[in-house]
Amino acid sequence: MAKIKYLICVCKDCESDFLTREGRHCPICADNAYVERERTIWIDRPVIYKRPWTEHENDFLIESVKRGISNQSIADELNRTKDSVAERLRRLRKKQKIVRGIYKGVIAREALEEPE
Repeated sequence: MAKIKYLICVCKDCESDFLTREGRHCPICADNAYVERERTIWIDRPVIYKRPWTEHENDFLIESVKRGISNQSIADELNRTKDSVAERLRRLRKKQKIVRGIYKGVIAREALEEPE
C-alpha cells in the first residue's frame, strides 16, 4: 500500500495542531504567520469506501433517468458522486436492466412510433 507524506503543524495563534499535505495554513484561523511545522509523518493511503447500491437506489436511478433528470441532481439526491451515478447507469445498461432509461421488457415510445 502506498504511503503519503503528511506534515504535522501547530498554529501558535489558535493553539491547534493539524495534518496537512502541502500548505501550512491553519484550517481554524486561516493564518500562516503563526504556523510551525513540528514533524513529517508517512501515513498509508486512505481506503476509499464504495458503498454498495441498494435496490431502492437502483429503482430511484432508473425512474429518474426515465424522467430526464440530470446525473448531478440524481447524485445529490442519493448522496453519491456524479461519476458514480454515471458508472452505475453504464453497468445497468450493460446488464441490460435498462435500455435508454427504461426497464428491460418495457417498450419505448420511440419504438412504437412508425417512421415517416
